Amino acid sequence: MTTKPPTDFPTGQGFTEADWNEVSDNPEWTEADIEQAVPFAEAFPALAALSMQRNEARRRALEALRGMGPDEDAAINAGIAQDPDNPELTDEDAARLRPAAETVPEIVARHRSGRLT
Repeated sequence: MTTKPPTDFPTGQGFTEADWNEVSDNPEWTEADIEQAVPFAEAFPALAALSMQRNEARRRALEALRGMGPDEDAAINAGIAQDPDNPELTDEDAARLRPAAETVPEIVARHRSGRLT
């Protein structure tokens, strides 16, 4: 079953109505379009591989967290509390965090290009 995207501007989604109007003029696919379509992984193999790597890393991290019991969690939190040079982030600290690509774009670009040593 397929669902059609909304045709009216959805407010409160983080973009303007002008942005919506700029990109929302995609025609419906024809039978010929559907017949010529290829899977994402076939059309963009490098991007699909990267996405799968990230998904696998997330899966492993969540699996590790799920396997952690209350005693392990308490021990980790106690270790954090004892380290004055590395305090736990407050909610205010977390709210101020920004992606590295925003704060140090030149370093991120060098890292992504393999030129960061």
